[in-house]
Parts: sequence; structure tokens; C-alpha cells
Amino acid sequence: MSLRRFVVAVVLSGLPSTLHALATGRDPLQATKAAASLVPVAKRGSESSTLVGTLVRGAVVHVGVSAWWAFVLARLQVRGVVGGAVAGLLIAALDLEVIGRRCPEVRALPRVPQWLDHVAFGVLVAEAHVGRPPRRSHQVAVSGMPTAVAGQSSYRAVSRGSRRSMPASSSKSSCQSRRISG
Repeated sequence: MSLRRFVVAVVLSGLPSTLHALATGRDPLQATKAAASLVPVAKRGSESSTLVGTLVRGAVVHVGVSAWWAFVLARLQVRGVVGGAVAGLLIAALDLEVIGRRCPEVRALPRVPQWLDHVAFGVLVAEAHVGRPPRRSHQVAVSGMPTAVAGQSSYRAVSRGSRRSMPASSSKSSCQSRRISG
């Protein structure tokens, strides 16, 4: 996932709760403040306990948690709208109902908009991976030369008579084009 797509997913996934807060007259920064409450502050009255410090801490927590979940979804190869929506629901259950219930600020957030934020995040991240081939493990030809790395599908077989690379399909022996997983 590119950095641009990650930023888009992080920003746009907050729209449901932000729009809900604006429509109902609530504080649109309430979710950011709740995220900031997950990080302890050294002492009250310090720079980090001001509104700006709270918003910075909340943004850092939000980006960190989002990066973690984007990594998890990429590793699990979650793809498509349905896969992303299901992943978002599972993430919401863990983030909001298991971890978040221990934090009064997170518990105070309106539930439905927060769940919708998580579903939107799952869909945006999963859709960012559509059309991309699944990652492959590093593969090595018998000769020991690296041949394919994540996302590349071509293999090279090295002829015994020369050091030139040639396509695996044109090699004389099946042993020369054999792959060994690394």
C-alpha cells in the first residue's frame, strides 16, 4: 500500500464519526481526544496536556493504530469491499468493545459512527490492494541466484554452459528451473 493510499484511508475513514458529530452538535474532535487518552501524560499542566498536545497525541495514536491494522490487513491479503467491511467490523469489535471499554473516553464515543469509521477503514485499505498480486516469499533458483521478489512473477534459470539468464520455460532440464522456497 502506498503512503498516499494509506493517508487517504486514515483521513476518509474518520468521515462517518466527524459528520455525525457535526450533524448532532457534538465535538468533532472527541474521537481524537479519546485516542489521546490512551497515552498517559507525564504531568498535568505540561505542554502535552494542552488542546494542541492532546490533538497531536491523538493523531499519533490514530496513525500508529491505523498503520498496524493496515499492515495486518495487507499480511492477511484482505481484498475487496466485502473482505474490507468484515475486517473493519472485526477491528471495531477489538478496538472499541474489548480494548476501548477500559477507557472512559473511548466508551463515551457514539458507537454506530465509530463502527462505521472502522468499516470504512477496512474497505479503503482492502480496496487499495485490489488488482495487486499477493506477496510471495523470496524464491531462489537452484544456482542460488535470487529470481523473484515480492510481486514479481518471472523466474530465471541459469544454463550450465553460460552465466546468461534465460526464461525457465526454455531451459533444457527441469532441474535447472526448479525453485527452492527460501
